[in-house]
Amino acid sequence: MLESFNYFREREFWKVIAMLDWNHVGDDGKVLERAKYYLSKRSVLSIEAFRKTLNERLKGLEDTRFLEMMLSNSINGKKKNITSRLFLNTRCLVIASGQKYYKSVLSNPAKMKENMEFGGLLELADAALQLKIGNPKVSKKNKQVVS
Repeated sequence: MLESFNYFREREFWKVIAMLDWNHVGDDGKVLERAKYYLSKRSVLSIEAFRKTLNERLKGLEDTRFLEMMLSNSINGKKKNITSRLFLNTRCLVIASGQKYYKSVLSNPAKMKENMEFGGLLELADAALQLKIGNPKVSKKNKQVVS
């Protein structure tokens, strides 16, 4: 299979992200619900391609410029401690906020929102798979569906 088919098309990826319903802030399941149902109607390969594309977008925000921005952002001017999980969840929020915001942060890390995160985005592909095929065994190591 060609490598390009292993990824979600860019426009389709951001279409799914735009389905996140921020009227339900505080309830990640409800925020993800529309996107989860939409993805669950796609093939298992498409859901995995969405996951792979999400991972690539997250990697795009791994640059030390983004970490330095988070470390230097603090209310009292002192550098704060950042866990790897917080850094990941903050990058998830950048993606969950949509393509326009994602691109603006890529070009200017200072636009990264402080003290905000959305780790629930990491569960979207698994939730869509569970809805699609019941309750699959999902390997946490490589996030692949195993039979």
